Amino acid sequence: MSHVGVRDRLDVSISDKSFVAANGDRLVVLRDLAFRLGAGEVGALVGPSGCGKTTLLRLIAGLDEEFVGSIARPLRGKLGVVFQEPRLLPWRSVIDNIRIVAPRTSEADLAALLAAFHLSEHRDHYPGELSGGLARRVALARAFAVEPDLLLLDEPFVSLDGALATRLREELVAMVERRPVTTLLVTHDLDEAISLADRLILLSPRPARVVAEIAIPEKRGARAPARIAEIRAEAMRHFAGVGR
Repeated sequence: MSHVGVRDRLDVSISDKSFVAANGDRLVVLRDLAFRLGAGEVGALVGPSGCGKTTLLRLIAGLDEEFVGSIARPLRGKLGVVFQEPRLLPWRSVIDNIRIVAPRTSEADLAALLAAFHLSEHRDHYPGELSGGLARRVALARAFAVEPDLLLLDEPFVSLDGALATRLREELVAMVERRPVTTLLVTHDLDEAISLADRLILLSPRPARVVAEIAIPEKRGARAPARIAEIRAEAMRHFAGVGR
C-alpha cells in the first residue's frame, strides 16, 4: 500500500482489501477499485449495505493501512472526518469539542463556524444535553474547523428524520460552497448522493468495485426534479446490471 500526496486531488487505486475471518477463511472486501476526485470536487460513494463503503473510507483516512494498492491524498494533507456517530467528547462542551481539533483558530472564526451551523446558543452545552441533530451539527463543525483539504463523511445523516436530514444537507452544501474542499461522502441513499455530489461513484456488491461514475455538472441545490429523476434512473440501470 502507499499514501502519497498528489497536488490537491484524491486518487484511489486498490487492487485488494481482505480480512481473515475467525474460521480462517479469507474475505475479500474490495477488489480492483479505482477512482479520482479533483480539487474541490464532491464525490459520493453509493452502494448496497455491506459492500465495503466504510472500509474504503477508513483506508482513505489512514485508519487501516493493510491493503494492496495506492491512495494519494491532497498534498497538504489536512483531513476532516465525520463518522456515522458524532463521537463527541462527553466531558467537553460544544465549543471545546471544536477547539480541541483546531486550537489555533481564533475566537472570531470559531464564533463564525458556530453561527454557520446554528450552534451559537449551544456553545457551552455538553453532548449529553444535545439532540441527535445538534450533535451531528457539532461533528460537522468540528470537521470544518481544521480547514481540511480532504473531507470524509461516513453516512453523517443516517437515522435522522427526513426534515432534519434535509436541513443538515443544506448546511453542508452551504459550507462547501463557502470553502470548497475535496469531499467524499459515503451513503446508501441515492437521492442524498444526487443532492450533494458533483460525481456519483457507484459500487458493486462485495467485493466492491466501481460499476460506473456519473458526473453531475449542474450546481448543487439547483438541480431540477426532472434532471434528478434522470440521474436516478441512470444510476439504477447501472446497479441493475450488476445486481444491487
